[in-house]
Amino acid sequence: MDKKDFLDKISESQVFDSVIFIPLNLPKNELMGSIADIQMYRNNYYVLDMGTQKIHEFNKNWEFEKTLFSLGAGPNEYNEILNFSFIDNYIVINDLMKVEYYSLDDFAPVKTVRKNHMGFKTYVTNDEHILNYQLNSPMDDSHFNITLYNYTNDDITYQGSLIKSNIKGFTFSQKNPFYTNKGDNYFIEAFNDTIYKVENGELSTHRIIDFQDIRLEINDLIAEPGITSRDIANSDKAYFLGNYLNNELVETFSFSYKSKRFLYMANKQDSVHHIYSSMIQDRTVLQLPINYFLLDGQNIFSAKDIEQVNYELEVVKERIASNPQLQIHEATVNALESKLENASGVIVKIHVK
Repeated sequence: MDKKDFLDKISESQVFDSVIFIPLNLPKNELMGSIADIQMYRNNYYVLDMGTQKIHEFNKNWEFEKTLFSLGAGPNEYNEILNFSFIDNYIVINDLMKVEYYSLDDFAPVKTVRKNHMGFKTYVTNDEHILNYQLNSPMDDSHFNITLYNYTNDDITYQGSLIKSNIKGFTFSQKNPFYTNKGDNYFIEAFNDTIYKVENGELSTHRIIDFQDIRLEINDLIAEPGITSRDIANSDKAYFLGNYLNNELVETFSFSYKSKRFLYMANKQDSVHHIYSSMIQDRTVLQLPINYFLLDGQNIFSAKDIEQVNYELEVVKERIASNPQLQIHEATVNALESKLENASGVIVKIHVK
Protein backbone atom coordinates (compact mmCIF):
# COMPACT_ATOMS: atom_id res chain seq x y z
CA MET A 1 0.00 0.00 0.00
CA ASP A 2 1.28 3.42 -1.00
CA LYS A 3 0.20 6.48 0.98
CA LYS A 4 -0.07 8.49 -2.26
CA ASP A 5 -3.19 6.38 -2.99
CA PHE A 6 -4.87 7.44 0.27
CA LEU A 7 -7.81 9.70 -0.61
CA ASP A 8 -9.38 12.05 1.89
CA LYS A 9 -12.73 11.90 0.07
CA ILE A 10 -14.37 9.77 -2.59
CA SER A 11 -17.90 9.65 -3.99
CA GLU A 12 -20.29 6.74 -3.54
CA SER A 13 -20.69 6.38 -7.31
CA GLN A 14 -16.93 5.82 -7.69
CA VAL A 15 -17.02 2.79 -5.41
CA PHE A 16 -20.54 1.31 -5.53
CA ASP A 17 -22.70 0.18 -8.45
CA SER A 18 -25.87 0.03 -6.41
CA VAL A 19 -27.20 0.65 -2.90
CA ILE A 20 -30.49 -0.92 -1.80
CA PHE A 21 -32.27 -0.32 1.52
CA ILE A 22 -34.20 -3.34 2.84
CA PRO A 23 -36.71 -2.98 5.72
CA LEU A 24 -36.47 -5.42 8.62
CA ASN A 25 -39.99 -6.06 9.87
CA LEU A 26 -40.33 -7.73 13.26
CA PRO A 27 -43.61 -8.85 14.88
CA LYS A 28 -45.79 -6.14 16.40
CA ASN A 29 -44.34 -4.55 19.57
CA GLU A 30 -40.93 -6.18 18.89
CA LEU A 31 -38.14 -3.61 18.87
CA MET A 32 -34.73 -3.76 17.17
CA GLY A 33 -31.85 -2.25 19.10
CA SER A 34 -28.18 -2.24 18.09
CA ILE A 35 -27.29 -4.73 15.32
CA ALA A 36 -23.89 -6.16 16.20
CA ASP A 37 -23.57 -9.05 13.76
CA ILE A 38 -25.27 -10.56 10.71
CA GLN A 39 -24.54 -14.05 9.40
CA MET A 40 -25.99 -16.21 6.65
CA TYR A 41 -26.42 -19.96 7.08
CA ARG A 42 -28.41 -22.37 4.94
CA ASN A 43 -30.01 -19.50 3.00
CA ASN A 44 -31.30 -17.78 6.15
CA TYR A 45 -30.03 -14.56 7.70
CA TYR A 46 -29.33 -14.30 11.44
CA VAL A 47 -29.23 -10.83 13.00
CA LEU A 48 -27.75 -10.31 16.47
CA ASP A 49 -29.37 -7.46 18.39
CA MET A 50 -26.81 -6.68 21.08
CA GLY A 51 -29.13 -4.33 22.94
CA THR A 52 -31.88 -6.89 23.51
CA GLN A 53 -29.59 -9.96 23.42
CA LYS A 54 -31.77 -11.59 20.77
CA ILE A 55 -30.98 -13.29 17.47
CA HIS A 56 -33.63 -12.85 14.78
CA GLU A 57 -33.90 -15.28 11.88
CA PHE A 58 -34.97 -14.04 8.43
CA ASN A 59 -35.42 -16.04 5.25
CA LYS A 60 -33.54 -15.38 2.01
CA ASN A 61 -35.99 -12.56 1.17
CA TRP A 62 -35.39 -10.87 4.56
CA GLU A 63 -38.83 -11.92 5.82
CA PHE A 64 -39.02 -12.60 9.58
CA GLU A 65 -39.11 -16.25 10.68
CA LYS A 66 -38.44 -16.49 14.43
CA THR A 67 -36.41 -15.14 17.38
CA LEU A 68 -33.93 -16.80 19.72
CA PHE A 69 -34.20 -15.29 23.20
CA SER A 70 -33.07 -17.26 26.24
CA LEU A 71 -31.52 -14.59 28.46
CA GLY A 72 -31.14 -15.53 32.09
CA ALA A 73 -29.11 -17.40 34.68
CA GLY A 74 -30.94 -20.72 34.56
CA PRO A 75 -30.26 -23.98 32.69
CA ASN A 76 -29.97 -23.58 28.90
CA GLU A 77 -29.98 -19.78 29.25
CA TYR A 78 -27.21 -17.31 28.42
CA ASN A 79 -26.04 -14.23 30.31
CA GLU A 80 -24.63 -12.47 27.24
CA ILE A 81 -24.14 -13.32 23.57
CA LEU A 82 -20.43 -12.65 23.00
CA ASN A 83 -20.67 -14.06 19.48
CA PHE A 84 -22.38 -16.96 17.72
CA SER A 85 -21.65 -19.61 15.10
CA PHE A 86 -23.26 -22.65 13.48
CA ILE A 87 -22.54 -26.38 13.71
CA ASP A 88 -24.66 -28.75 11.61
CA ASN A 89 -28.28 -28.02 12.58
CA TYR A 90 -27.39 -25.94 15.65
CA ILE A 91 -26.82 -22.30 16.40
CA VAL A 92 -24.03 -22.00 18.97
CA ILE A 93 -24.01 -19.15 21.50
CA ASN A 94 -20.75 -18.08 23.12
CA ASP A 95 -21.52 -17.01 26.70
CA LEU A 96 -18.98 -15.89 29.29
CA MET A 97 -18.72 -19.18 31.21
CA LYS A 98 -20.28 -21.66 28.78
CA VAL A 99 -21.37 -22.48 25.23
CA GLU A 100 -25.06 -23.08 24.50
CA TYR A 101 -26.48 -25.12 21.59
CA TYR A 102 -29.97 -24.48 20.20
CA SER A 103 -31.79 -26.28 17.40
CA LEU A 104 -32.18 -24.33 14.17
CA ASP A 105 -35.61 -25.92 13.68
CA ASP A 106 -37.31 -24.18 16.59
CA PHE A 107 -34.48 -22.66 18.70
CA ALA A 108 -35.15 -25.26 21.42
CA PRO A 109 -32.18 -25.80 23.80
CA VAL A 110 -30.04 -28.84 23.02
CA LYS A 111 -26.98 -28.88 25.28
CA THR A 112 -24.59 -26.80 27.39
CA VAL A 113 -20.79 -27.06 27.34
CA ARG A 114 -18.89 -25.47 30.22
CA LYS A 115 -15.70 -23.49 29.57
CA ASN A 116 -12.55 -24.36 31.49
CA HIS A 117 -10.31 -21.67 29.96
CA MET A 118 -11.15 -18.01 30.40
CA GLY A 119 -10.17 -14.99 28.34
CA PHE A 120 -10.83 -11.26 28.37
CA LYS A 121 -12.18 -11.41 24.81
CA THR A 122 -13.44 -14.79 23.67
CA TYR A 123 -14.84 -16.03 20.35
CA VAL A 124 -16.46 -19.28 19.27
CA THR A 125 -15.44 -20.54 15.81
CA ASN A 126 -17.42 -22.56 13.29
CA ASP A 127 -15.55 -25.76 14.16
CA GLU A 128 -16.14 -26.01 17.93
CA HIS A 129 -13.10 -24.10 19.14
CA ILE A 130 -12.72 -21.02 21.31
CA LEU A 131 -10.20 -18.25 20.64
CA ASN A 132 -9.22 -16.33 23.78
CA TYR A 133 -7.59 -12.95 23.32
CA GLN A 134 -6.04 -11.90 26.60
CA LEU A 135 -5.09 -8.24 26.03
CA ASN A 136 -2.92 -8.69 29.15
CA SER A 137 -6.08 -9.31 31.16
CA PRO A 138 -5.95 -10.17 34.87
CA MET A 139 -8.81 -12.63 34.20
CA ASP A 140 -6.35 -15.27 33.02
CA ASP A 141 -2.83 -16.19 34.10
CA SER A 142 -1.83 -17.37 30.62
CA HIS A 143 1.53 -16.14 29.35
CA PHE A 144 0.12 -15.86 25.83
CA ASN A 145 -2.12 -13.23 24.28
CA ILE A 146 -3.81 -15.81 22.02
CA THR A 147 -5.06 -19.26 23.03
CA LEU A 148 -7.15 -21.59 20.87
CA TYR A 149 -8.77 -24.68 22.37
CA ASN A 150 -11.41 -27.27 21.58
CA TYR A 151 -14.17 -26.54 24.08
CA THR A 152 -15.67 -30.04 23.72
CA ASN A 153 -12.59 -31.73 25.25
CA ASP A 154 -10.48 -28.80 26.58
CA ASP A 155 -7.53 -29.60 24.30
CA ILE A 156 -5.39 -26.48 23.74
CA THR A 157 -4.57 -26.50 20.02
CA TYR A 158 -2.65 -23.23 19.68
CA GLN A 159 -0.93 -20.62 21.84
CA GLY A 160 0.93 -17.61 20.49
CA SER A 161 2.03 -14.00 21.05
CA LEU A 162 3.98 -14.48 24.26
CA ILE A 163 3.33 -11.59 26.66
CA LYS A 164 6.70 -10.02 27.36
CA SER A 165 7.50 -8.71 30.81
CA ASN A 166 8.08 -5.17 29.54
CA ILE A 167 4.51 -4.87 28.23
CA LYS A 168 2.66 -6.33 31.21
CA GLY A 169 1.26 -2.90 31.97
CA PHE A 170 0.28 -2.11 28.38
CA THR A 171 -3.27 -2.89 27.32
CA PHE A 172 -3.93 -3.74 23.69
CA SER A 173 -7.28 -2.43 22.58
CA GLN A 174 -9.43 -3.09 19.55
CA LYS A 175 -13.20 -2.97 19.13
CA ASN A 176 -13.50 -6.44 17.61
CA PRO A 177 -10.52 -8.41 16.27
CA PHE A 178 -12.51 -11.50 15.21
CA TYR A 179 -14.46 -11.73 11.92
CA THR A 180 -16.68 -14.35 10.31
CA ASN A 181 -17.05 -14.19 6.52
CA LYS A 182 -19.46 -16.84 5.18
CA GLY A 183 -18.16 -19.45 7.58
CA ASP A 184 -14.48 -18.49 7.42
CA ASN A 185 -12.98 -17.08 10.63
CA TYR A 186 -10.28 -14.38 10.67
CA PHE A 187 -8.39 -12.70 13.50
CA ILE A 188 -6.34 -9.49 13.67
CA GLU A 189 -4.19 -8.51 16.63
CA ALA A 190 -4.35 -4.89 17.71
CA PHE A 191 -1.76 -2.60 16.10
CA ASN A 192 -0.67 -5.35 13.73
CA ASP A 193 -0.48 -5.71 9.93
CA THR A 194 -1.11 -9.46 9.73
CA ILE A 195 -4.49 -11.11 9.13
CA TYR A 196 -4.73 -14.64 10.49
CA LYS A 197 -7.11 -17.39 9.42
CA VAL A 198 -8.59 -19.47 12.24
CA GLU A 199 -9.23 -23.03 11.13
CA ASN A 200 -9.17 -26.49 12.74
CA GLY A 201 -7.95 -25.03 16.02
CA GLU A 202 -4.92 -23.40 14.43
CA LEU A 203 -3.90 -19.84 13.61
CA SER A 204 -2.18 -19.37 10.25
CA THR A 205 -1.08 -16.28 8.34
CA HIS A 206 -3.71 -15.41 5.76
CA ARG A 207 -2.48 -12.04 4.53
CA ILE A 208 0.12 -9.44 5.42
CA ILE A 209 -0.66 -5.85 4.46
CA ASP A 210 2.47 -4.03 3.37
CA PHE A 211 2.25 -0.51 4.78
CA GLN A 212 5.83 0.05 3.58
CA ASP A 213 7.54 3.07 5.16
CA ILE A 214 4.50 4.03 7.26
CA ARG A 215 4.28 0.64 8.99
CA LEU A 216 3.84 0.83 12.76
CA GLU A 217 6.69 -0.94 14.57
CA ILE A 218 4.74 -1.93 17.65
CA ASN A 219 7.64 -3.76 19.30
CA ASP A 220 9.72 -0.61 19.25
CA LEU A 221 6.92 1.53 20.64
CA ILE A 222 5.88 -0.69 23.52
CA ALA A 223 9.49 -0.92 24.65
CA GLU A 224 9.34 2.78 25.49
CA PRO A 225 8.42 3.48 29.14
CA GLY A 226 5.01 5.03 29.64
CA ILE A 227 3.76 4.43 26.09
CA THR A 228 -0.05 4.40 25.78
CA SER A 229 -2.56 3.40 23.14
CA ARG A 230 -3.30 7.11 22.66
CA ASP A 231 0.35 7.70 21.76
CA ILE A 232 0.09 5.01 19.11
CA ALA A 233 -3.19 6.40 17.75
CA ASN A 234 -1.59 9.82 17.34
CA SER A 235 1.50 8.50 15.60
CA ASP A 236 2.17 9.04 11.89
CA LYS A 237 2.19 5.28 11.27
CA ALA A 238 -0.47 2.97 9.86
CA TYR A 239 -2.08 0.08 11.72
CA PHE A 240 -5.23 -2.03 11.47
CA LEU A 241 -8.54 -1.03 13.00
CA GLY A 242 -10.21 -4.22 11.77
CA ASN A 243 -13.55 -4.78 9.98
CA TYR A 244 -11.99 -7.42 7.74
CA LEU A 245 -14.09 -8.93 4.95
CA ASN A 246 -12.82 -11.34 2.34
CA ASN A 247 -14.17 -13.67 -0.34
CA GLU A 248 -13.41 -14.42 -3.98
CA LEU A 249 -14.84 -11.07 -5.13
CA VAL A 250 -14.39 -8.47 -2.37
CA GLU A 251 -11.84 -7.56 0.28
CA THR A 252 -12.20 -4.69 2.74
CA PHE A 253 -10.60 -3.55 5.98
CA SER A 254 -10.09 -0.33 7.89
CA PHE A 255 -6.88 1.14 9.25
CA SER A 256 -5.63 4.25 11.00
CA TYR A 257 -3.11 6.72 9.63
CA LYS A 258 -2.31 10.11 11.19
CA SER A 259 -5.36 9.80 13.49
CA LYS A 260 -7.70 9.28 10.51
CA ARG A 261 -9.74 6.18 9.78
CA PHE A 262 -9.27 4.86 6.23
CA LEU A 263 -11.21 2.13 4.45
CA TYR A 264 -9.64 -0.21 1.90
CA MET A 265 -12.28 -1.47 -0.54
CA ALA A 266 -11.27 -3.84 -3.35
CA ASN A 267 -13.09 -5.56 -6.18
CA LYS A 268 -10.74 -8.53 -6.57
CA GLN A 269 -12.43 -9.77 -9.73
CA ASP A 270 -11.59 -6.58 -11.63
CA SER A 271 -8.34 -5.83 -9.72
CA VAL A 272 -9.68 -2.43 -8.63
CA HIS A 273 -9.29 -0.96 -5.16
CA HIS A 274 -10.02 2.31 -3.38
CA ILE A 275 -8.53 3.72 -0.16
CA TYR A 276 -10.45 6.60 1.37
CA SER A 277 -11.22 8.37 4.63
CA SER A 278 -14.69 9.77 3.92
CA MET A 279 -17.42 9.34 1.32
CA ILE A 280 -19.46 11.96 -0.52
CA GLN A 281 -23.15 11.11 -0.93
CA ASP A 282 -24.15 11.13 -4.58
CA ARG A 283 -26.01 7.81 -4.84
CA THR A 284 -28.08 7.68 -1.65
CA VAL A 285 -30.07 10.06 0.54
CA LEU A 286 -28.99 8.24 3.72
CA GLN A 287 -25.51 8.08 5.15
CA LEU A 288 -23.89 4.70 4.62
CA PRO A 289 -22.56 2.84 7.69
CA ILE A 290 -18.83 2.07 7.91
CA ASN A 291 -19.12 -1.47 9.27
CA TYR A 292 -19.96 -4.19 6.74
CA PHE A 293 -20.76 -7.91 6.54
CA LEU A 294 -20.19 -10.46 3.75
CA LEU A 295 -23.20 -12.72 3.37
CA ASP A 296 -24.00 -13.84 -0.16
CA GLY A 297 -20.61 -13.64 -1.89
CA GLN A 298 -21.79 -10.96 -4.32
CA ASN A 299 -22.53 -7.93 -2.15
CA ILE A 300 -21.55 -6.30 1.11
CA PHE A 301 -24.19 -5.61 3.73
CA SER A 302 -24.61 -3.24 6.63
CA ALA A 303 -27.36 -2.18 9.02
CA LYS A 304 -28.90 1.05 10.21
CA ASP A 305 -30.90 1.84 13.32
CA ILE A 306 -34.46 2.83 12.36
CA GLU A 307 -34.43 5.88 14.62
CA GLN A 308 -31.30 7.13 12.89
CA VAL A 309 -32.90 6.48 9.49
CA ASN A 310 -36.02 8.44 10.42
CA TYR A 311 -33.91 11.32 11.72
CA GLU A 312 -31.85 11.45 8.51
CA LEU A 313 -34.99 11.39 6.37
CA GLU A 314 -36.45 14.32 8.31
CA VAL A 315 -33.23 16.31 7.88
CA VAL A 316 -33.20 15.64 4.12
CA LYS A 317 -36.87 16.64 3.79
CA GLU A 318 -36.18 19.93 5.58
CA ARG A 319 -33.28 20.66 3.23
CA ILE A 320 -35.44 19.91 0.18
CA ALA A 321 -38.18 22.19 1.47
CA SER A 322 -35.74 25.08 1.94
CA ASN A 323 -33.78 24.63 -1.31
CA PRO A 324 -35.67 24.50 -4.65
CA GLN A 325 -32.64 22.95 -6.39
CA LEU A 326 -32.99 19.85 -4.20
CA GLN A 327 -36.65 19.23 -5.00
CA ILE A 328 -35.68 16.76 -7.74
CA HIS A 329 -34.89 14.36 -4.89
CA GLU A 330 -38.31 14.71 -3.22
CA ALA A 331 -39.89 11.70 -4.96
CA THR A 332 -36.91 9.48 -4.05
CA VAL A 333 -37.09 10.48 -0.39
CA ASN A 334 -40.85 9.98 -0.20
CA ALA A 335 -40.59 6.55 -1.81
CA LEU A 336 -37.87 5.46 0.61
CA GLU A 337 -39.82 6.79 3.59
CA SER A 338 -42.87 4.82 2.49
CA LYS A 339 -40.80 1.67 1.94
CA LEU A 340 -39.28 1.83 5.42
CA GLU A 341 -42.49 2.76 7.22
CA ASN A 342 -43.08 0.51 10.27
CA ALA A 343 -39.68 -1.15 9.84
CA SER A 344 -37.79 -2.20 12.99
CA GLY A 345 -34.40 -1.84 11.32
CA VAL A 346 -32.81 -1.37 7.93
CA ILE A 347 -30.38 -3.57 5.99
CA VAL A 348 -28.15 -1.85 3.44
CA LYS A 349 -27.21 -4.05 0.46
CA ILE A 350 -24.28 -2.69 -1.58
CA HIS A 351 -22.63 -3.93 -4.76
CA VAL A 352 -18.99 -2.89 -5.13
CA LYS A 353 -17.75 -1.75 -8.55
